[in-house]
Amino acid sequence: MEQFTIQVNCSGGGAAHMHSIVVEPGSGSYGVSTPSRVRLQYTCPKTGEDFIANFQPPAGAGRPFIVVRVE
Repeated sequence: MEQFTIQVNCSGGGAAHMHSIVVEPGSGSYGVSTPSRVRLQYTCPKTGEDFIANFQPPAGAGRPFIVVRVE
């Protein structure tokens, strides 16, 4: 599976805004079960604060997941 992009709401700096996070599946297990929700830490590029993105991965995506970039 290739990289995929998720959209997250962010509250960094006290002002609500959105980020696109490019995620890459790692070299772990692929398609072994129905994908459950994933929590990944990311850093807000506007404020430098750390937050957690909670998302449903695409079917067949391998774990672990890696944040490639935050836009």
